Amino acid sequence: MTRNGEGRHFIMPSNQKRLPTLLFRRSWRDSDPSGANSIAWYNDYLADPSNESGLQRILVYNEDDCRAMVAVKEYFQKALDA
Repeated sequence: MTRNGEGRHFIMPSNQKRLPTLLFRRSWRDSDPSGANSIAWYNDYLADPSNESGLQRILVYNEDDCRAMVAVKEYFQKALDA
């Protein structure tokens, strides 16, 4: 984090794909998590709604992703409050 007269600025790595994992030691339960993959999994599920394991994969990924984003938010909130 850097500061200037206008406020606080955060410098982030350019590869955001694994940001929560790198900064907050969060991990996903899926072996190949990504937003793009979750869209593909959802499309696969729509093509075959009887595939309950596909729906479960999406739900697990989404839960892990939401928890990671909470960690990101908390990290930056603490930095701003300091």
